[in-house]
This record gives sequence, C-alpha cells and structure tokens, in this order.
Amino acid sequence: MVQLAAIIQHISPRDKKGYDGVRGVKISHPTVMDGGVEVVVYGNGFRVRNEE
Repeated sequence: MVQLAAIIQHISPRDKKGYDGVRGVKISHPTVMDGGVEVVVYGNGFRVRNEE
C-alpha cells in the first residue's frame, strides 16, 4: 500500500501543469499474465471556466 500512496502523491503535482486539479483518479490492475502484476493509475485533469 505504501507504493500506491506514493503513486497518488506523484499525480497530485501534475495537476499544476496547466490544470486546476485532477478528478476521477482511476486505479486498475489488469491481468497481464499468470503471476504478473501491473497497476495502472491515471486521472483526468480539469480547468475551471470563468464565466464573468
């Protein structure tokens, strides 16, 4: 679980690169092969639209 927490913290600073935040973080573990482990973590960046 420690490594998963580090990955999520790694996503957080990326929201500063042109986005106002990240929402919809997804964590999946597809079956690659018997005995293999892969974890995919991604999120959708968003921008707040000013309608003044």
